[in-house]
Amino acid sequence: MSRLASLDEAAEMPKRQKPPKRSAPPIAAKARKLRNRWLEQISSGSYVLEARGRYDVSRQLEAPPSPLKPTPLLKAA
Repeated sequence: MSRLASLDEAAEMPKRQKPPKRSAPPIAAKARKLRNRWLEQISSGSYVLEARGRYDVSRQLEAPPSPLKPTPLLKAA
């Protein structure tokens, strides 16, 4: 016979959460050092980042032709 009398009791029991895995401290320290060195290079102006990304968000798209006819206005009384 199992420890639980029914599946209902199993559903009521809280589940244990696993602690998140952490990086090894020496590797994390080296990654921080590398990131800081790169940010210092960028801040000093020795590298210039290009202003282009994956998407050209400044480009304006032309509106597709509308299949709807404009609504005529009523004549003023």
